[in-house]
Amino acid sequence: MKQDGSNEIGAGDAENALARATAHSPFLAGLIERHGALAKLCGEGALEEALQTALNVDDADVGKMLRMRRQGVALVTAIADLAGAWALTKVTRVLSDFADAALNIAI
Repeated sequence: MKQDGSNEIGAGDAENALARATAHSPFLAGLIERHGALAKLCGEGALEEALQTALNVDDADVGKMLRMRRQGVALVTAIADLAGAWALTKVTRVLSDFADAALNIAI
């Protein structure tokens, strides 16, 4: 395990995680369909790049921007967790950091 709480995974692990998410979670299946570019990055095992892409969504409508970021973070975090790429501490940190950032933006 790396210092940041991530593990090296192969594209097969990530693709398998995407397939399981699609088959067993209607919520994640919808996110995969709506966020094809993020799903593609996740499937390639580029989880950190996918996370940064999700966090950098920009829109003049703050509410829409936060919803899109939340959906992206949820998708990437779920796939990273299902693929065994991130330790529980990293999953929790990513979600908590996003929540803090979203509150700061919204307030």
